[in-house]
Amino acid sequence: MTSVVTEGLYLGLLDAAPDAMILVEEGGQIVFVNASAEAMFGYARAELVGAPLATLVPERLRAAHDVDLAGYFAAPRTRAMAEGAALVARHRDGREIPVEVALSPARGGDRPLVIAAIRDVTERRRVLDELARSQRQLAAATSLASLGYWELDVATDRRTYSPEMLALLGRDAAHVDSPAFYDDLHPDDRAVVAAASQRARADGTGYRLELRLRRGDGAWRWIETAVEARRGPDGRVTHLLGIAKDITERRRALDDAVEARANLEAVLGAAPDFIVLVDRDGMIRFINKTLPDLSHDQVVGRSWRDFMPPDQQARLAVAIDHALAAGETTTLEVTGAGVAGPRTAYHTHVGPVRRGGEVVGAVLLSRDVTERKETEAQLIAADRMAAVGALSAGVAHEINNPLAAVVAGLDLALRHLADPASHSMSTIRAEVRDARAAAWRIRDIVRDLRVFSRAEDEERGPVELREVLESTLRMARNEIRHRARLHTDYQPVPPVIATESRLGQVFLNLVINAAQALPEGHADAHEIRVATRLDDDGRVVVEIADTGSGMTAETIDRMFTPFFTTKPAGQGTGLGLAICQRIVTGLGGEITVTSEVGKGSVFRVHLPAAEAPAPAAVAARSRVVPAAARRGRVLVVDDEPIVGRAVRRLIAGHHDVVVVTSAADALLRLAADDRFDAVLCDLMMPDMTGMELFAEVQQRLPAYTERFVFMTGGPFTPMAREFLDTLGKPCLDKPFDAIELLDALSMRIG
Repeated sequence: MTSVVTEGLYLGLLDAAPDAMILVEEGGQIVFVNASAEAMFGYARAELVGAPLATLVPERLRAAHDVDLAGYFAAPRTRAMAEGAALVARHRDGREIPVEVALSPARGGDRPLVIAAIRDVTERRRVLDELARSQRQLAAATSLASLGYWELDVATDRRTYSPEMLALLGRDAAHVDSPAFYDDLHPDDRAVVAAASQRARADGTGYRLELRLRRGDGAWRWIETAVEARRGPDGRVTHLLGIAKDITERRRALDDAVEARANLEAVLGAAPDFIVLVDRDGMIRFINKTLPDLSHDQVVGRSWRDFMPPDQQARLAVAIDHALAAGETTTLEVTGAGVAGPRTAYHTHVGPVRRGGEVVGAVLLSRDVTERKETEAQLIAADRMAAVGALSAGVAHEINNPLAAVVAGLDLALRHLADPASHSMSTIRAEVRDARAAAWRIRDIVRDLRVFSRAEDEERGPVELREVLESTLRMARNEIRHRARLHTDYQPVPPVIATESRLGQVFLNLVINAAQALPEGHADAHEIRVATRLDDDGRVVVEIADTGSGMTAETIDRMFTPFFTTKPAGQGTGLGLAICQRIVTGLGGEITVTSEVGKGSVFRVHLPAAEAPAPAAVAARSRVVPAAARRGRVLVVDDEPIVGRAVRRLIAGHHDVVVVTSAADALLRLAADDRFDAVLCDLMMPDMTGMELFAEVQQRLPAYTERFVFMTGGPFTPMAREFLDTLGKPCLDKPFDAIELLDALSMRIG
């Protein structure tokens, strides 16, 4: 990995470091601080950037600090944490903080910089003061005696040393001038030093070596030495001259850097997230790991767009452009290839990478959240079904009332038809009409229930809020009417981008909560109000208000916390409002609430308006049965004989009808007789479904595929829903009347 990529990666991750990280330019101005620095010193980032570093130094130490800083920039070097003198920093409130500081030189273009890593050692300093003092004394002595000089007389083999050299070696002159000097060399270095020395003595070849030498105190030090030969008048080598420098700290820093680099790469490689660094041209310069079917070399150097589905590129491009242009971080969810499949979900943070104050790229941290999203979807579905289940008694009441009217009306009609002389046909027709109207009311209730059972992967689209709210209120009507008067105020609002099932779940939870905040039996004294309007920002607002007991400030603070509930045990999971907030936030909106104890609560759901209009509602058809353009031949396939007989009666006056009760029988009929103009087929049947029948017809009798019309009591499986969504064939929802049925058949028969 190039140094540029490594630098970019470190800068991209500086803000996540646990230590305070401060980047300072020559002159002492702060150019970058991370979040830990803000927390340590009590300043906001905007207050520190551009301010002198002395702001964080007690006033009594600032003059010395300025001198030290200038000296560091004059001779910069890497300084490990806790090296050097005891340091004290200043908090914004004036208190002093014992700290340890690591320094590392850097460059921003042509500007010299220093990166300071600062650690609060208040507690540890009490224990380590003695050790810290001795370390500082040793560092100061090493600095003062860092360069030594020596000379060897080749003829006499006598060495002379400068005081600095003796201090560097930690030996006296008698020791280093004896053969014991070679014993202090590291065993791995002795042969190299002996060979270089022999060559220099023989032909004057100079050398530069890094070697390990044991000091008088037993410590091994890295020494860098450079040796040159001096020749006499006859051209022979007379002396060897050398200078030496203790480079132990430099070697340690280098080793530490190599180790840190290896550790960082190991950590990043083991991280569950994908970490990707891209430059301003969108090319990938670093990635911590790749998918199993890709190598590192196949990814680095290519555009990030090569690895994203086309439908996801625009959203990610906006986030990357924002990081490059504004230097700000964006969080979004995208889908792409992954171990979980080609449509793996990723929660992605896109932020800037800075070098020398300039944004040079973007870093992407992507976490696979496919399993989490599946779990959330299951939890949302379970909560939705729990809400419907809580209304089961009321829904049964809403169905049983019109069902009683259906049974009573048909029973009366049958009795009167048995003795038509005693009752007029107008009376019988009225009874049948009432029964039919009650049946349509049952159909509406069932369709409302189906809104709450739709697939979790239902695509978002423009949704009219009024229709969803009316459906919700019909579902909750029995829960409301014993507790409050219902008042609606629907001001004109545009549709929103959502799914009916998710919105219905949110509104049903809020309406049920509003109703349960009111006592039973006092409906005239309380009101639930449902309203729609636009706010000042152009967002669509749905308000659900009640005149119930209200909530305390403490309850409001915790109300969206999962599993928090004020209901008695067994009457609530505490997930409803948390899931509502999750759904609304996922749609780009928010939920707010105002409440006053004893006066009630108002929940407001704010949603962004859709740019596209909602699908136009189908205009009401004339209730007159249309005449067929021509008489056709229809094959009806339904495993319920009573349904087949009913369909035959509905259309027998217009078309010739053949009824079978299994898909296998239908396949035999179609294979033996190609004179059917239309096939009216139930979607869900035992043994062989309508979907499986259609697949067989596609393969064996493709001419019939354009003649199918499906009917269903509800696509209860994800496969059935996907089949209807992708096939594009007409489908009638049961129950249907003669007008709907004949209209659908006319599209096939003409």
